[in-house]
Amino acid sequence: MEATKTDASEDELPLHPELVEVLRGWKEAEASVEGWLFGNIGTGMPYHADTMRQRHLNKAAADLEIGLPKIGWHAFRHTYRANLSESGLPLEVQQKLMRHADIAMTTKYGRSSMLSLTGDPADGVPAYRT
Repeated sequence: MEATKTDASEDELPLHPELVEVLRGWKEAEASVEGWLFGNIGTGMPYHADTMRQRHLNKAAADLEIGLPKIGWHAFRHTYRANLSESGLPLEVQQKLMRHADIAMTTKYGRSSMLSLTGDPADGVPAYRT
């Protein structure tokens, strides 16, 4: 596995307890592939992010008819940052939760032009705005 960009990328990621239980159940039910949670039995490696996006994420977005021509994994980070901002958490806490080494990156994610791509968190469904 390649090294992470920063030490902050290696910090623990807080997960909702129900998600932890679902992931533990998945891990117990599926054959482990070299220790990867979502491993490809054919290659012994994790699935490539582009493959997962094309086969699953884009298909789910199309099935839900949410109006995004293409959705990428980074859209979730923008949505997460928008929700953190809406919650009123201090910027330093948001930085830690986003696992940014530099607070300037957290601030960059908070620009209104970037958040407009994720839509209003209160809407429940992301919107694509030009």
